[in-house]
Amino acid sequence: MIFLLLAAVSLPAAAGAKELTLRSSARVKGSEVFLSDIVEEGIGGDEDIFVAVSPGWLSSRKLRADFVRNIIRKKNYNLAGAEAVVISRDVANRSVEVRARLEEGISGKLAASRWKERCKSLDFDLIDFPEEIIIPAGDFEMECRLPGQLHGPRNVSFTVKGQNRFRRRYSVKVEFMMTVDCPVAIRSIRSGQRINPDDITWVEKNLAECYREPASRQTGLVGLQASRLISEGEVIPLDALERIPQIREGDDVEIVLTRGSLTVKVNGRSLEDGYRGERIMIRNGANGKIEKYCVIGRGKVSPGRMEVGNR
Repeated sequence: MIFLLLAAVSLPAAAGAKELTLRSSARVKGSEVFLSDIVEEGIGGDEDIFVAVSPGWLSSRKLRADFVRNIIRKKNYNLAGAEAVVISRDVANRSVEVRARLEEGISGKLAASRWKERCKSLDFDLIDFPEEIIIPAGDFEMECRLPGQLHGPRNVSFTVKGQNRFRRRYSVKVEFMMTVDCPVAIRSIRSGQRINPDDITWVEKNLAECYREPASRQTGLVGLQASRLISEGEVIPLDALERIPQIREGDDVEIVLTRGSLTVKVNGRSLEDGYRGERIMIRNGANGKIEKYCVIGRGKVSPGRMEVGNR
């Protein structure tokens, strides 16, 4: 009890003590607060004293004068000035810098994306970017990640990394303006119906106008089939198309058995759909066994993997 009482009471200044003036507020850069950070007078490196741990980013901490006097009681100092000092981290509003860095990052990622080759024009606009982004002074790094789908307004998240382990994550809405060639159905296409060249026409559209990602010329959609009803005049989305299996469940198939120059063909029946190169369950008509065979063509399977010549 006596020790605590003595610690709370200011000790009288010694003769010839250096006079110090406590500030009412102070900003610090590092993770530690030293006496030189919170007093008006300059203090040399050997005379400086660790006082407290810095507050967290974007927060503050109050240190009372008596607390500081107790810390420096063994030094020949006389502390006057404010009754308390409010300490905060050295930060600033750097919204303009962050925005410029983000725009640069998005541009770079778009230039390296699959959309660069597909789009006739490629641009974007940041919507309601924050007017205030408080980060530490000095250099900073930034990472951003584009969403998987870029049709319409999308939220883009980015992370700012500053000095002294500063790290904050933000999100901003981005309007992507990308002009692409889109397939449009000339007539209604039923689910399961094969896509033919006279079923579609190509129209130039802004990707932001498309509810879902449209199929592209690179998709090779002619010869695919609709996985659902596609209405007349609808932009054909990529997820409304599917490959046509070479073999369907229940089809009679030809099992091709090859050994050296000898080739034997056996009838069988497929127990599931299969695409070229896939292994599917087949019932062998000769012995009744159910085994996996590789699809090598329409209505044909083989025990081994598909040979290059059969592709």
